[in-house]
Amino acid sequence: MPARRPPHPGARLRLQLEHVGVTQTEFAEWIGISRRCLAYFLAGERDLHADMAWRIAGALKQKPETWMRYKSQYELARDKPAKRIRPL
Repeated sequence: MPARRPPHPGARLRLQLEHVGVTQTEFAEWIGISRRCLAYFLAGERDLHADMAWRIAGALKQKPETWMRYKSQYELARDKPAKRIRPL
């Protein structure tokens, strides 16, 4: 059975916001970004950058490294070569 691909960090954040009952508008205002920017991120249409990781982590009492790790896991799975690279 193939391994499941990790979700985009925006999908993880969307689930957390739903769990605590915070709207996109409320969260965007709380972290100081536009609602549109947050909506694109939650939809997986924008990448996570360090600045956003710091904002999300601060608002949720988490570490920014956690969010950057989510990004790394997602990108490594997404960009895995279809063909195995032969070692030197």
